[in-house]
Amino acid sequence: KGSMRERRAWDVADVLSRVLSRVTFLNGGAEIPIPAIVPLYERLEHCTDGRGENVKLIPSDDGKEVLLVATRDIVEDEAIVRDYALAPQLVGDDTE
Repeated sequence: KGSMRERRAWDVADVLSRVLSRVTFLNGGAEIPIPAIVPLYERLEHCTDGRGENVKLIPSDDGKEVLLVATRDIVEDEAIVRDYALAPQLVGDDTE
């Protein structure tokens, strides 16, 4: 409930949280990681076992493309997954 202004503020915070959960950082040897939202990557399932994510995004050598690369061997019939816990979050956001 609350005032219209408070509801709008919560709506904005919700949208920002959703956007941040889709962000990944491209390091690729760069000193400053580059934030990116990649539609395919954001649709991957969350890793639920101790093995962790099995792919990551890196920039190509010329920086014009984004590459999806395996971080470990992927067994047959294993889903391609990422670790959403590594995604940026708003300060004070403790939702999962």
